[in-house]
Amino acid sequence: MTVTASVSDKAGNPASVDHNLTVDMTVPEVTISTIAGDDVINIAEHGQAQIISGIATGAAAGDKVTVTIGGQSYTTVLDAAGNWSVGVPASVISGLSEGSVTVTASVTDAAGNTGTGTHSVTVDTGLPSVNFNTISDDNILNAVEKGQDLNVSGTSANLAEGTVVTVTLNGKNYTATTAADGTWSLTVPAADLAGLGQANYTLNATATNGVGNSVSNTANLLVDTALPTVTINTVAGDNVINAAEVAAGQTISGSVANAEAGNTVTVTIGGNSYTATVQSDLSWSVSVPESVLTALGNGDLTVSATVTNGHGNTGTGERDITIDANLPGLRVDTVAGDDVINSIEHGQNLIVTGSSDGLAAGTTLTVTLNGKTYAASVLADGTWSAAIPAADVGALAAGTVTVTVAGQSAAGNPVTISHDVTVDLTAVAISIDTIAADDVINAAEKGADLVLSGSTSNVEENQTVTVTFGGKSYTATVDADGNWTATVPSADLAGLKDGDASVQVSVTNAHGNSASAGREYSVDATAPGVTIDTVAGDNVINGSEASAGVTVSGTTTAETGQTVTVTLGGNSYTAQVQPDGTWSVNVPSADLSALADNGYTVQVSVSDTAGNPGSANKAITLDTTPPTVSFNVVAGDDVINSVEHAQAQIVSGTSTGANVGDKVVITLGSNQYTTTVDASGNWSVGVPASVISALNDGTVTLSATITDSAGNSSTQTHDVVVNTASVALTVNTLSGDDVINAAEAATSLVINGSSAQFASGTVVTVTLNGKSYTATIQSDGSWSTTVPAADVGALADGANYQVAVSAQDSAGNSASATHSISVDTTAPVVSIATLSGDDVLNAAEAQQPLTVHGSSSAEAGQTVTVTLGGKTYTATVADDGTWTLDVPATDLAALSQGALTVTASVNDNAGNNGQTTHTLTVDTVAPTVTISTVADDDIVNNAEQLAGQTIRGTTTAEQGQTVTVSFNGHSYQATVAADGTWSVFVPGRDFLGLSDGDYTLTASVSDKAGNPGSATHDVTLNGEVPTIVINTFAQDDIVSAAEHGTPLVISGTTDAPAGQTVTVTLNGKSYTTTVQNDGSWSYTLGSADVSALADGGAYVINAQVSNTIGNSASDNHTVTVDLTAPSMGISIDSLQNDTGLSASDFITNDSQIIINGSLTAQLGNNEKAQISLDGGATWSDLSVTGTTWRYTDSRTLTDDTYQYQVRVIDNAGNVGATDSQDVVIDLTAPVATSITVDSISQDTGLSDSDFITSDTQISLKGTLGGGAGQR
Repeated sequence: MTVTASVSDKAGNPASVDHNLTVDMTVPEVTISTIAGDDVINIAEHGQAQIISGIATGAAAGDKVTVTIGGQSYTTVLDAAGNWSVGVPASVISGLSEGSVTVTASVTDAAGNTGTGTHSVTVDTGLPSVNFNTISDDNILNAVEKGQDLNVSGTSANLAEGTVVTVTLNGKNYTATTAADGTWSLTVPAADLAGLGQANYTLNATATNGVGNSVSNTANLLVDTALPTVTINTVAGDNVINAAEVAAGQTISGSVANAEAGNTVTVTIGGNSYTATVQSDLSWSVSVPESVLTALGNGDLTVSATVTNGHGNTGTGERDITIDANLPGLRVDTVAGDDVINSIEHGQNLIVTGSSDGLAAGTTLTVTLNGKTYAASVLADGTWSAAIPAADVGALAAGTVTVTVAGQSAAGNPVTISHDVTVDLTAVAISIDTIAADDVINAAEKGADLVLSGSTSNVEENQTVTVTFGGKSYTATVDADGNWTATVPSADLAGLKDGDASVQVSVTNAHGNSASAGREYSVDATAPGVTIDTVAGDNVINGSEASAGVTVSGTTTAETGQTVTVTLGGNSYTAQVQPDGTWSVNVPSADLSALADNGYTVQVSVSDTAGNPGSANKAITLDTTPPTVSFNVVAGDDVINSVEHAQAQIVSGTSTGANVGDKVVITLGSNQYTTTVDASGNWSVGVPASVISALNDGTVTLSATITDSAGNSSTQTHDVVVNTASVALTVNTLSGDDVINAAEAATSLVINGSSAQFASGTVVTVTLNGKSYTATIQSDGSWSTTVPAADVGALADGANYQVAVSAQDSAGNSASATHSISVDTTAPVVSIATLSGDDVLNAAEAQQPLTVHGSSSAEAGQTVTVTLGGKTYTATVADDGTWTLDVPATDLAALSQGALTVTASVNDNAGNNGQTTHTLTVDTVAPTVTISTVADDDIVNNAEQLAGQTIRGTTTAEQGQTVTVSFNGHSYQATVAADGTWSVFVPGRDFLGLSDGDYTLTASVSDKAGNPGSATHDVTLNGEVPTIVINTFAQDDIVSAAEHGTPLVISGTTDAPAGQTVTVTLNGKSYTTTVQNDGSWSYTLGSADVSALADGGAYVINAQVSNTIGNSASDNHTVTVDLTAPSMGISIDSLQNDTGLSASDFITNDSQIIINGSLTAQLGNNEKAQISLDGGATWSDLSVTGTTWRYTDSRTLTDDTYQYQVRVIDNAGNVGATDSQDVVIDLTAPVATSITVDSISQDTGLSDSDFITSDTQISLKGTLGGGAGQR
């Protein structure tokens, strides 16, 4: 609006002026936002500074907002969006009392209109509590409890109903909610408990109340699932109770482990139970009286002993014993597969079976169950069985029932046994069908997948059945009919061992009710053994044996009565296994005569009662055809002349249908000579000269009978004429043995002999290999010729030759003779097998004899000569061509290192030499191995432990050998490189948890020879970490404008050793300094680096130091840069009692003054106004209200001029506006005696002295009386 002022003078002249005026009567509105996120200051927030903010409407940017909380006021201004905020220090917040606190905010606009808003906040620092109840009754989780869900519960206080309690166990979280009474409860599934090991675990429970106050508590839980063990000592010295021991009664004793003295041991034998108390040495014992042992009778028994320790874990031990006291006895087999009748079996017939000892077949037994009796009879094999109808089984109550079997021996003595069975009629039940059709798994069934099946009761479709079979678990799913099927792969069956075993199944229905069952089965995968005796004495059926029929027999491990099937030549014969395991069948002559001579296989097969087939084969020969024999010409012409009559003669021949080794018997007169057929079917015998010379002239008949290996024989005769009056020639043995070897084949050959009835000078013609040579008979009847070396060399290796000689006397009578020789120029082969396994002799092998062996084509009995290390050793060629010898360890010790040559040589019967060499490397020097310095100094600090360490070293072992490094129970392997180095990496995880101290590294390696070498190396683990602290920077951690551009010191302390380097990082630059003896350190930051710090920035000073072993520590320290001085102006406006000529001349007669001043704007956070009375040497804070301030000088001032200086400064020390004012203190009154007003300016009244004027601004004039100089 516009305000107009107008006036007219007396002369009537008008004048006016306008002035614009804004009318603003609207009060601005201010609101306060939610404080601390929820208007509740909890215990954590109670110790922290809080931001109070809000918005204002009807006010402009820059309008002042004043916030009051807890008796303290804070000012700020609105931003362009109308928002505002102030920070309330933690010291003020922590001083707020519990309950409701009112926060007031007021805003004043430029017109001076003030609006106020209030906001309530609640201070709630009351802590809730949460506690655990005892877990699992005793804070111990035993083996049974670990297999069940675990209930964890507790109580709480100051937590609202429905508050979530989080419990952490073994890294997993579980939640519960509090009830109205503060209780809470949750369940930890058994599946999670399964992952807990044998250890103490801490459960942590946390909860937060509605205002954000959190609480936690812990409880300890010991997991002890280690079952106690019970050991039963040997009973009666050998686990067999004889008659004398029965009569004496027996003490059964033992010991326990993982149990305590005072625990009770329950011992059960044959249905009788006894209890004992564990003694201080953990032993126990019970006495079983004679009457009980006598009643139990002969047979096997299992003694079981059970103990439960203080943690509730139960362990059982068993010992199998036998009563062998010539007492009749009864035993009961496992009932229903597992001695448990479940709800399914409860509705089925039940067969109770058992065995007996000393009771005659047919003995009547009475089986009693649940008050009812059932008859049974002892069978021939001692077994018995009784059938319990389903109706009677169904009448059995849940719990333990006892099966009692009673009878009488032949002598009338009572025999009885008891057997406990558990009836488990829980709603859920599971059963197992017969396994493999007969509860016996044979080899064929073991080689195929096995289907297990069964049924359930009160179990929903699709529930999981867990099957434990052979140590492995399998799962099946319940079908709509309650049945289940699981398949065990044949690969899993392969590991089953023969014997009795059981399968266990379990299932849980949707309501959590569980059932389990077991079934016993047997594994009999061992095929019965079967053997076949030698057939016909030699596995050859000859003609005479075939005519009589042949018995084929043998043995088997199959059970008595099993059928043995024998197959021969397409015909089958059967026999029954006898009690001693033997069997036999007769193959009639008619079947044998229908077979042609040939080799046949006798096939025998049998199956045991489990169905496992066993078989055996035996090769036989049917040989009913006798061999034939024929004679060669005797003495060259079937005439024994006078010369030959004085000499031994060779009788030889050939055979057909005979085998090598078949016997030939030559009969000459009353003399018999036996030989065998060679590989070519030939045979020969030598008849001594004494026998030949006894022959009379005339015809002599030779008889030869040949018998083959089958026993078939035939005979042939041959006539020879003895004529001692005729001429004759003989040939002597050539080359000493009638065999020309390689050496002899290279020289000339002398052929000589003798003659009879020839005149001296008679020419003898000698023929060999198609060439003829001549000789002359000497006066003594001898003759000789030489075959040139070239002709000898032309004889083929391996061939047989006839030397033929002939001569004719002057009368024309001729004589001739032949002589057989052979040529063998092939050297025998000899080989040396690998020595010492690898042709390397290491140190260990050099301590024992070295076996050198090989083979040779030389004849059996020939000598092999071996040379090693300058020494010679011999061996003999065996029948199979092998040879072997041992080099003593004493000789090995003298061998030099390196490659040595082993030489073996041998001569065959012909005199040919063969040899070979073999290299043996002697390496008895162990490799060396070294371990290099670890982590540069053999001290592994924290960082080095976390990073893992590479362990390096060298070795003289060959490239590719394996080095094994051991450290703290861990092993690592490396391969030797070409340069002999090796390295392994020890990961950081293997250092975790290790205590500081010394540890030993071990490195071991073997060279290719097998010589081991090792080395150790000590390292030290040191995780001691230093500490470091950064002091306050720039006195207040704020760099002000005055400090900016000047050097500043960064300092601190550390417990690292003196001399260590401290690295300081600020604003991307790093600086180093050194730790002093007192642990202090400092670095002066240059003015240029200080100047580089930007205004308004927050910087982190980082200081790092390492101790002498390399473990490092660091500290961060935040500093800010504030170079901006406060922007508002400050002025000294007036004195409270300015008595000078004007109210603003700062002259007063008051000796105690009050100075008033103002600011051009309100102070911001961290800003203040100050006053100095001593020229700026010291400053005092002013009390500012809004934009005004007042200062009361407490001094009593005297006449003088005093200077007052004021300034605005922030917390960083940046000085903004300043002002100064001189104040005059004038306490002396003026001396003037009078004062008059003489006139006024512009006196427009009727007279110029009537003091009437139209002037709105007037001046007065007057006069002082006396007191010159006054004013």
